[in-house]
Amino acid sequence: IRQIARLALSEENPNVAGALAWSVLRTQGSTDDGARELALEEIARGLNHEQPQVRLRAVRILAQTDNPEDFLLQAIDDDSVEVRRTVSLVLGERGGEDTFEELFIMIVEGDHDTDAAEVLAQATSWRDRAVGRIDKLVHDLSLATAQRVRLVQALAEFRDTDAEGILASLTADDNAVVAMTAQAILRAHVQRSGSQDS
Repeated sequence: IRQIARLALSEENPNVAGALAWSVLRTQGSTDDGARELALEEIARGLNHEQPQVRLRAVRILAQTDNPEDFLLQAIDDDSVEVRRTVSLVLGERGGEDTFEELFIMIVEGDHDTDAAEVLAQATSWRDRAVGRIDKLVHDLSLATAQRVRLVQALAEFRDTDAEGILASLTADDNAVVAMTAQAILRAHVQRSGSQDS
C-alpha cells in the first residue's frame, strides 16, 4: 500500500493518478487499521516534498479523507500559492479560522474567487465578520475596479440583510462598473425570490 501511495503522489497523468488515489482512499473503509494508517502516513509525507506539484497531489488526496484538517493544517502556510489556496478552500469549507485571510486574498486577486466567496458565505462562524470585511474593502478606492467588482460579486453569496444593504448602497457608487454589478446582483436576487414564491 505504501508503493501505491507513492505512485499516487508521483503520477503526472490525471486519470492514472485519480485511480491510484482511489485505491489509497479505499483503505479508509478497510478493517485493516494498519493498512489505512500506512497509506495516509505515506500521503501525508508528500506534504513536505520539495516539489509543489507533489505537495498539491497530497493535499487533493487528503482533502477526501474523513478528517482532512488532521493533516492539512501543516500546509496552510505552504510556499506554493496553489497548494496554500487549495488547502484554504478545503479547510475553509469546514470553518477553519486559519483560512479566513487567505480566502479574502483569493477574492481580491481573482484566484478561484467564486469558490472562496462560497466558502466564506457558508461558514456561520464568520459570516458577519466576512460581510464586514467585504464592506470595508469594497469601499477602498485604492483598489482596482476589477478587484472591487469581485468583492461586489462575493456579496451575492451572502443572502442576508447586511449584504443586501451593502449592495443597495453600491448601486449609487461613483464607479459605473461597480454600481451596475451591484444592480445586476440585486435584480437577480429579486427574480430568484419571485420565482420561489410563485
